[in-house]
Amino acid sequence: MVWRSLRGKNQEPTYTTATVERGTIVATVSASGNLLQTNTFTVTTSVTGVVKDIFIQDGEVVEKGQKLLEIEPDQSSKEAQVKAWTSYLTAKDAVASANQNKLTLEKGVRDAESKLIDTQEDFNGDWGSTEFWDAERRKRWEDLKSAEISLEIAKQKYAQADEAITKAQSGLDSAWLSYQQTLSTVTAPQAGKVSGILVAPGMVLSSAISETSGGQKLMTIAGEAKPLLSVAVNEIDIGKIVTNQRATVTFNSLADKTFTGKVVGVDRTGSSTQGVVSYPVLIQLDTGAEQLFPNMSATAEIIVEAKENVLWVPPAAIRTQGGQTFVRIFINGKIQRKPVEVGLETADCVEILSGLSEGETVIVSEQVTGGQTIGGQRTTFGGEGGFMRMVR
Repeated sequence: MVWRSLRGKNQEPTYTTATVERGTIVATVSASGNLLQTNTFTVTTSVTGVVKDIFIQDGEVVEKGQKLLEIEPDQSSKEAQVKAWTSYLTAKDAVASANQNKLTLEKGVRDAESKLIDTQEDFNGDWGSTEFWDAERRKRWEDLKSAEISLEIAKQKYAQADEAITKAQSGLDSAWLSYQQTLSTVTAPQAGKVSGILVAPGMVLSSAISETSGGQKLMTIAGEAKPLLSVAVNEIDIGKIVTNQRATVTFNSLADKTFTGKVVGVDRTGSSTQGVVSYPVLIQLDTGAEQLFPNMSATAEIIVEAKENVLWVPPAAIRTQGGQTFVRIFINGKIQRKPVEVGLETADCVEILSGLSEGETVIVSEQVTGGQTIGGQRTTFGGEGGFMRMVR
């Protein structure tokens, strides 16, 4: 950047102007990332044997639980199914036991409460005349404290009952999913459109594939779940991001399409990579598309603030000097400063809160003899004196 003085007699500048307009200003934060998931689900099986029949076709819409294909299992898969069923029954018994234990612990709390009431009444009741008053008082006091401690212990055990039930239920759910993987009849895990069928009748499903990949991939089903995108926001902008903010999203592989969505999650812990700190932000798209696949690269413009029906001028029209913000205008053919108060600023426009009216003309930049452009960006000047501008 070179500083030029406009006091020279031989320089005849020409000016670029702009009209003060009224409209909408939108401030955005730009971030890039990848598609975490689409609305597709991969159907797999751990059953080995021969594909007996397929009941659906590529492109067909299925309902959740609908039969997709039948497998003639080999001996090892039959044995695995029996083992998985046994594990499921064991897990089911564990859930029943956990629920029964909760009832027992609940009764323990009620008994402890009743015991405490009795000891309190005994302690506060008629002492009568006793030769061993101090000893009796000490005994009743100890009984009261013991009852209070017993009640507290009973409550603590009861409070842990729900956690035990949750853990047992989680084991039951896992056992059921494992059992489902051993069934020779494969059903749709969700409703949607079938695509990418990778098996055919008579095809042998190998145990080697199932063991190394966690199951034989059979097909995919595109459902109604909305795609999720994870983008990285820098440490300067993360404070502006909150949930439910709207965003526009473009994908590198689909340059001609723009998607909309909203922020559904903000991770403010962040991570540092080679000295650069970034924070993951989750964006859920409003709609999906068949061309969207997991891990696709994308860029999101997150709307952090928007103002409607406001006055605005280009950023290059704004000047600051000596703590005063102003624009330059022509009055009777001469350039004069006009103080302004600014609000929301973006890369394309600056909101004018006061100082200008709609339709007024402001100077944006000027060009001196020789083709050098003066201005072109928002500029801050130093002290008073010669009329100076920054040459870009």
